[in-house]
Parts: sequence; C-alpha cells; structure tokens
Amino acid sequence: MGEVDLYEKAFKILIDLSQRESLSKREEETRNYLRKYLERLGYRVEEGEYYLFVQGKSDLLVATHIDTIPQRRPLDIRDNIIYGTGVCDAKASITAILLTAEKGIEYSFAFFCDEEEDGLGSREFVRKHREPRQVIIMEPTELKIASYHWGSFELYLEVIGKEAHGAYPQRGLNAIDQAFKLYKLLKELGLNFNPLKITGGSDLYVIPERCELKLEVFLRPGERIRDYMEKLEVLHRWARCRIEHAYEGYISKEVHKILEEALQRCGLNVEYGEMRSWTDALNLKEIADVVVWGPGELELCHTREEKVYITEILYASKVLEYLNFLVTKKIKGGDSLWSRNK
Repeated sequence: MGEVDLYEKAFKILIDLSQRESLSKREEETRNYLRKYLERLGYRVEEGEYYLFVQGKSDLLVATHIDTIPQRRPLDIRDNIIYGTGVCDAKASITAILLTAEKGIEYSFAFFCDEEEDGLGSREFVRKHREPRQVIIMEPTELKIASYHWGSFELYLEVIGKEAHGAYPQRGLNAIDQAFKLYKLLKELGLNFNPLKITGGSDLYVIPERCELKLEVFLRPGERIRDYMEKLEVLHRWARCRIEHAYEGYISKEVHKILEEALQRCGLNVEYGEMRSWTDALNLKEIADVVVWGPGELELCHTREEKVYITEILYASKVLEYLNFLVTKKIKGGDSLWSRNK
C-alpha cells in the first residue's frame, strides 16, 4: 500500500470511527464496528463486558480506549487536520492500531470502554488477564514517550453554612465564603490541585447554606495517597469530604526502551514527556510495566479545539509496525534491544 493509499485509508477509518456513537457506557456501536473490522481481517476477538482483546504471540500489549466525552465540537475536516470531540482522544490511536492490524500483528492489542468515567474496561481486563508483561497505552502525547505518569484522586467537599436573609449576612454563615477560605487553606497545605467544579447559592436572595466543590488532586510518582490523607484531616473541621478514583503514579521500568528503539528506527525524534491525566495505564500497572504514548495533543482534548493530524497517525502506525517487527524477531529468537532487556 503506497503512502497516498495509506493516507486515504487512515482518513477513512478515522471518519468512520468519529461518526459512530462512543460515549462512555454507550460504546456499543463503535465496539461492533471494531469487532467486525478485526474479524474480517481474520483475528479472533475476545469480547469482555467492557473490552475487546486480541491475543498475540508475545507478552507485549498495545491498548487504547473506545469511549469519548459528550460532543463539544462536531467533525470538521481541514485538509490534513481533523477537528472534533474524540478524534484525538483516542480515535486517532484506534486508527493507528487498525492500520497496523491490516498488515498483521503478532503482539496482543485491546480496546477498553469507559476510560473517561470509571475505567471499567481496563479494570475488567486486569481481573481476567495476567499475561502481559509490557504494555503500551495509547493516549495523546504528541508521540513523546510518557514514562513518568502522575497519580491523582478526586476530592469532593461539601461546605455547610446557615441561611439568613441576604440583607443580614451577619446573621447567617455563608457557605460560599467558607468555601473560598477552604480553597485558600488547601493552597497553604501545598496540595497540587485543579478546581473542576463549584456549585452553591440561589436566586432567592438568601445567604447560601451549602456549597460543593470538586477538585482533582495530583500526585507525583512516589507520592502516597496515605500521606495526603493525613494532610486532609484538617478539612473535616470545614467540610464533609469524599475521595473517589484514587490512584498513585509510577515510572516505567523497561518498556519505554522498546518504543525508543522503534522511534529511532522509523527516523522519528525520541522525546520523553509525562502523563498528568488519568489513563488506563494506572490500572494496567498492577500487572505489567506500562508506558503511555500516542498521536495528538492532550492539552486540546475535551475542548472545542480538539484535533489530530492524519500524518501523525501515520507516524504512529509506522512505529507500531516496527514494534511488530521486533516482536516477530523475538519470537524467532533474533537479537534486539527488546530481547537484550528481557
């Protein structure tokens, strides 16, 4: 297949994927498309409740997710650039895997559901499969090797005040005002966090008795959740607290070196970065050495400016194809950086 044909193929796959429903927990249409696509190529597809999986001949797994957030921008095609919700996160990565699958893949690969909400796909996969020793999770990293993965947890705070008529603030306790003081306290505690949502008050001209905050707290690799729990003890004087989706970060051990070799052999720059967002890698790290890598810019994802370059998808597919060469060589007993690391 020539470069022009490959470009057209990538374009078609991405458009097909982008026109199918794939909201978290509503991925059925896209799942069926992927399953039938792979079965037509001759792959035997294992279908879990929240994932699709093709078992390969090596202990390497390449995976990404199927689901997207609700649409914020419809599909918009501008030459080499495709705009739209989900085109980058992570349908560009799905496209790269399918392009490589057309040529035959010896390693295992998987597609997970529900990454954007509860990570049910990768959680189910980890419960059922223990065989991958090395995993590449494809997410937007601008083709930089994200071997440094932050952890995080969601912190929910409910501040309770006391109602009074709006003309008599001194007779009540303003929950929004208390929430601002709490926010300042969190900054003083040195937490690295991002406020995601704040709700409170009404149009009734009354002192608000309730204010709720949702924060994402970031953990550097090596930082422990239990250490944060001690810092957060002071919050109970101010608010009702709840923590969800708590994961500690990690640093890849060896698998990033395989990607480094593949990028070099494909004539691409080797750059390292970090992953600050939650990904399925934080579930897969429980059973394997994991790295995150893929086409697209994460900072634009979930926004109205989400986009991906078709050429970047082709670069990603080229790297995946070379990884397949390494796997095949290892299976046949040949030497490579991979086999030396093992």
